[in-house]
Amino acid sequence: MQPHSILSSRLACVGSFVISGEPMADIGTDHGLLPVSLVLSGRVPLAIAMDIALKPLTNAINNAQHWGVDESALLTRLSDGFSALRLSEVTTVTMSGMGGARMDQILRSEPQKAASFRRLVLQPNTGAARLRMSLSGFGWTICDEAMIYEKGRYYPVIVAERGESTLSESDLMFGPVLRRKASDEFLNWLNQELEYLTDRLAEARINATSVTVGIERLASRLALVKVELSRLGIIQDRHQV
Repeated sequence: MQPHSILSSRLACVGSFVISGEPMADIGTDHGLLPVSLVLSGRVPLAIAMDIALKPLTNAINNAQHWGVDESALLTRLSDGFSALRLSEVTTVTMSGMGGARMDQILRSEPQKAASFRRLVLQPNTGAARLRMSLSGFGWTICDEAMIYEKGRYYPVIVAERGESTLSESDLMFGPVLRRKASDEFLNWLNQELEYLTDRLAEARINATSVTVGIERLASRLALVKVELSRLGIIQDRHQV
């Protein structure tokens, strides 16, 4: 079995953006399979698996032993965010499977440490727009992105490096690089958003006695989705603006 095959497609995508030949840290490591795979494949010489709870670190150690990873190449640390990470200790930091708001909180909690990383690879389950806004506001520029479909859900992967950038409302909502690449997964996700928001807005208008902020927010997001699909030339006739 090849090292990459121990990862889900989502984590394999995250791992593909980790800088080769440099140490990395995985925050909220869960089972530790991402750092284990990166060391096992030779992509990184050192990986630090970090989590706020002991059980995930035990899982990471067990997986490392199962796959024969040298204990000097995979370290585990009990840590709330970056707290147990030393300044400039790693080049890439990954965070996967948590909300964008939590990632934002971690990045804001220790800005000096965050600024010492060369690359962030982030896979938020929710709140991607807020995360992109925070990155842009704190001196990070989004240099790459991907959209992964796994087990019935779409997951964005955001890659950021130090630099200045200005993002439009559509860039924040959909991702500047995702918009440019327009992959099949991204287009499928947009169409799914179109269907979901159309249904949600119709239900909200039926059930509401008056226009609310929630309805306005849904309508605004739906309008952005329609404009984006129209820009890409694939909007469905029954959803024309």
